[in-house]
Formats: sequence, C-alpha cells, structure tokens
Amino acid sequence: MMWLLWQLVSYVVVAIVLMLLSNTLNTPLYFWHYMAVFGIQTLLFIMMFVYKGWLGNYLQKSIDNADLVREQALNEMYILASDSILPDIHANAPISLQAIHKRYESQLKLASLQRLLQKEVDAGRLILDQYQIEAEILPPEFADDELTPYANEMIYKSLVAYS
Repeated sequence: MMWLLWQLVSYVVVAIVLMLLSNTLNTPLYFWHYMAVFGIQTLLFIMMFVYKGWLGNYLQKSIDNADLVREQALNEMYILASDSILPDIHANAPISLQAIHKRYESQLKLASLQRLLQKEVDAGRLILDQYQIEAEILPPEFADDELTPYANEMIYKSLVAYS
C-alpha cells in the first residue's frame, strides 16, 4: 500500500512543479498537457511496478540456484572427503580445526572444513568439544575470518574406531 501513497504524493509534486513552471515561464498549460504528463507518469509507475515484481522473481530464482549449486558442491566435497580426509581425521582424533587446516596445507578453507565436519557431527560420528559456530549462514569469505580465532579451540573427537 505504501507504493500507492508514494504515487499519489508524486502526482501532487508533479502538479505543483508544472504550475510553478507555467507561472514562471508565463506559458499557459492546458488541461490536456496535465493529463499527458500524468498519463506518462502513470505508465512509468506501472512499468516500474511490473519490473519490480519481475526483478524480485529473478533475484529469488538466482538465490535458489546459488543455494542449489552450493549444496551440490558441498555434497560432492563430502563424498570426496569421506574417502580421503575423514578417515584420517577419525584416526587422529581428538584434533582441532586449525590442526586439520594445517595438516592439509590450507588446501580447504576453514569454513569448508567446518561444514564437512559439521555433517559428521550431525551424523553422530564426531563430537565437537567446545565451540559450536554456525558458519554456514555467512558467505565463505566472511566465515573464514569469523572461524580463525576459534579454530584452535574447536576440538573434534571421533566416535568411530579407525585403525
């Protein structure tokens, strides 16, 4: 409803500007001049309103696609990690997030490691000893910065016996 109020306010502002312009330039503006200006203004408003809806749908679709791609990448990363990284982590547990990060020579971001290990925690194969940080709500660039101070205190203990 706010959009309608702003449209009405803009009609009043345009009418005042047209009257001031007419008085300043001493040019008579007829009724059809006003109607033409308000008609064009209404068309622009309708186009903006339609475009706003289209843009909202487009952005939501883009967000949904990005979420789907991120989830697929995480699932693929988890499949690869379950064959290579996770058995090593279980064998060397208890181990901190920072130690895991250094062990793999910083090939994975802290946020990615935390997400992989969080899947193991959710599955009941690992226990996070101290800090539970919801890094998945942040973009990866910011999540790494937020995780860095806590990475040494985030100790993961395995519930799976690997030899």
